[in-house]
Amino acid sequence: MDWLMDWLTDPSEFDPLVFVVLVALTILLTLGSIVWLVLEREEPSARRGTSDDAAAAAEYSSPLARIAARSEREAARVRREMDADAGRGSDARGGARR
Repeated sequence: MDWLMDWLTDPSEFDPLVFVVLVALTILLTLGSIVWLVLEREEPSARRGTSDDAAAAAEYSSPLARIAARSEREAARVRREMDADAGRGSDARGGARR
C-alpha cells in the first residue's frame, strides 16, 4: 500500500503515457456513444387514438409497447368510471363530453 501513497503524493513520477491512454479512452468512448446513438433503431411513435388502434398497434409491437397500451386502456377505463361516479360522464342530451 506504500507504493500507492508514494505514487499519489510524488508528482515527479507522473507518466505522460497514462494521460495519453485516458484521453484516448475518452475519445473512443465518445465516438462509440455517438455511433451507437446514430445507428440505434428508432422507436415507433406513440399514436393516440381509439382503443382499437391501440390494440392493433400493440399486436405488432414489442412487449413493452403492449404493456403500455394495456396500461393506457386501463387508465382510460378508470377515468370513465370516476367521471361516471362524479356525474361528469355525459351532458344533458346524453352524449359524451369532450
